[in-house]
Amino acid sequence: EQDVCPRIRKELAKIEKSSANEAVPVRTSEAPVEYTLTLHLLRQIISSRQWPETSEARSRVIRDDSHDCLAGSFTVVNPRFRSGILVDASSDFVPPLVNELFPDLSYAVFELEKSLAPDRPASSHCAVNCKAQFLPHVDS
Repeated sequence: EQDVCPRIRKELAKIEKSSANEAVPVRTSEAPVEYTLTLHLLRQIISSRQWPETSEARSRVIRDDSHDCLAGSFTVVNPRFRSGILVDASSDFVPPLVNELFPDLSYAVFELEKSLAPDRPASSHCAVNCKAQFLPHVDS
């Protein structure tokens, strides 16, 4: 077992040694205009204390900073997709709860993606994180 993942074990050891209260540098310049709407919506969710709970599965790969209830991760699904396949607007697709809670954010995230990578096919899902410190892991 000691030979399995030496790099991951080394990273975990570094995380354990690091101080949980280390200051994180704050960006002082304005974000590019493409990010304005998405950042506004995210900041609104945080300031209104509406950040949803992280799922149990994802919680297993995030360092536990339980003192901060506004930290975590959730996934939005592209409103134009169903099961990873582009659908038309007349589809009877029922979006996940987070999309229903934050419909403007769900659209804004994928509009941001389109503006940043116009020639790339659209993603079907996007993880949204706030102060989430992920442990080394392999996504399934």
